[in-house]
Amino acid sequence: MKLGVVGHAKVITETEVGKVNTSEATYELVRNETDLTFTPRGKVKAKGKGEMYFAERG
Repeated sequence: MKLGVVGHAKVITETEVGKVNTSEATYELVRNETDLTFTPRGKVKAKGKGEMYFAERG
């Protein structure tokens, strides 16, 4: 999935300080990693983006 500058800016401005955002596509690739925990954060209002997740170690 590709995002233009506007899409990236929207994802960045919709995040929380100190949190790591992952797209649904990334989540699907790494969701079974035992050292990562994912919290759904809902959809981002940016063209072409679906569900987003916060990723944390532990």
